[in-house]
Amino acid sequence: ASANRWRVTRLAARLGDGYSLISEACRIVGPIFGEWGPRLVWPLDFSVYHDAHMIIQETTHSRSPLSIDRGMMGYHMPLFRTAPGRAYLAFCQDAERETILMQLRRTASPEDMAYFVSGRIDSIIEEAREAGFATRSDGEFRPKTSSIAVPVLFKDQVLGCVSIIWSRSALDMTTAINLYAGPMKTIASTIAARLGDTASGGFSEPTPAA
Repeated sequence: ASANRWRVTRLAARLGDGYSLISEACRIVGPIFGEWGPRLVWPLDFSVYHDAHMIIQETTHSRSPLSIDRGMMGYHMPLFRTAPGRAYLAFCQDAERETILMQLRRTASPEDMAYFVSGRIDSIIEEAREAGFATRSDGEFRPKTSSIAVPVLFKDQVLGCVSIIWSRSALDMTTAINLYAGPMKTIASTIAARLGDTASGGFSEPTPAA
């Protein structure tokens, strides 16, 4: 919905490893971002986990008048230094988290390895679980922006994370949390609910007219 790119449909996904929840979630996110983007104004992203990164699959950066980053579709983000990565680690299954952390211990950049050395990643995960969202506020990834991310949970699985990004010079974190944490949780739960409605209704495609 936000770029001139193509994504396989659920029917195409069946040709491979069966129906893809993430593919369907991406389809659902576009209209929901269309509803919320004008209300929140700051850019929104939906990102999914892949190979020790979060990858942006849907975004309103191109439509937001307040975006300072363009061309974010498909962008790969690190886990420890971004709000979506932190949210994913906090809410994914314990076994998956341990596997991810083992991989990062072998491959992490010096910037990420510092989180292991200091033990800071453990406190970040704990704080995110308590709050229901993760934050990035210290300029550790994009120096000019901060963000809040909420996991999209479906049947005990984190399908991805929704996040809102703003200029650090415009809002402090406390103000941003008061303004946006609630709406971001609503967006995440709406995505999960609409995905549940789609799943309960079956996945048959319409038969083409003869």
